[in-house]
Amino acid sequence: MYMKNIWIYLLVSFLLISNGFLLFRMSGKKNDTAASLLAEMRASDSGQLAMEKYYHTNNVMNSQLNNDIKLDDNLTVTGVDNKDVKLKTLVGNGPKLIVRSNESGCSVCIENEIQKVAKFAKIVGDSNIIVVANFTNVRKSVVFKQTNNISLQTYVCKSVGLPYEKNNDKPFVFLLTPDMIAQNFYLPEVTDPEVAQGYYSAIYKRYFKEALHGNPPELPSL
Repeated sequence: MYMKNIWIYLLVSFLLISNGFLLFRMSGKKNDTAASLLAEMRASDSGQLAMEKYYHTNNVMNSQLNNDIKLDDNLTVTGVDNKDVKLKTLVGNGPKLIVRSNESGCSVCIENEIQKVAKFAKIVGDSNIIVVANFTNVRKSVVFKQTNNISLQTYVCKSVGLPYEKNNDKPFVFLLTPDMIAQNFYLPEVTDPEVAQGYYSAIYKRYFKEALHGNPPELPSL
């Protein structure tokens, strides 16, 4: 009986020691996993910061290259009625916000931006915004309006004449003055809504707010 109790004691002790060792190993693995996860998060944060820095640098550079560019006075665009009209005629006394969409570009980017622009239009009016896309036919501009549920003026034009279009197909936005000068060039970024809000707030205060009658509202969150 005594020997039996000793064997039971030794067996229990062995199991406790084994379990303790396993728990220690598991704890070490958890720590390793946590450390690895933290390293990945740090790497991800660094990557995110690098991407944000690249985006802002790229936006500033393209703004410099595409601002104060004189567009052709005779540049024509085609409406959903399949009739050609000079863009300068549409701008009138301006300025107008031009939203440029490329058929082969980022569809998510333009859809996201169009929704912001549609909200912006509710404040400044549809007449102050013109969407110019490079669709291969007018029918696609009709589908574009229906798909995005917008009433904005939409026209087709192969190129508006800005340098950015030569090697890029990402959508962009700019203001066009009555004398056909492109200003306030902006590249939308889906992952940075604060920059978009800042852009629309700035052009609203500078170009559109004073033209609104009565007590013009503040720009809501887009």
